[in-house]
Amino acid sequence: MSFEPGTDVMAPWGDGFLYAAVVVRYDPDDPTQVLVAYWEGEAATVEAAELRPCAFEVEMRVFANHLNKNDYQAGTIARRLGGAVQVELKNGSMVWTTWAKLRIEAPSGN
Repeated sequence: MSFEPGTDVMAPWGDGFLYAAVVVRYDPDDPTQVLVAYWEGEAATVEAAELRPCAFEVEMRVFANHLNKNDYQAGTIARRLGGAVQVELKNGSMVWTTWAKLRIEAPSGN
């Protein structure tokens, strides 16, 4: 995976989930660390091995914080329009939000 500045990635936050972020700095002399800016506004240096491609696709399982109350609800992406996604929540309701309000479970071992 390329870590050129400007690359969209899914990055860990330390809570067992991955969040949408953008690579801000990658140093080929120290390829183990990457500085990312999360779409929510924070920035952090993370392990390069923990990054994943940012690819939100229809039928993907996600957790949506669509009300911006740090209450992530499980759902599945039903539709995507650029950085906006329509999520069918586990309770059956359909909501629109953006990638900034989604997270996915980190793969086992991260």
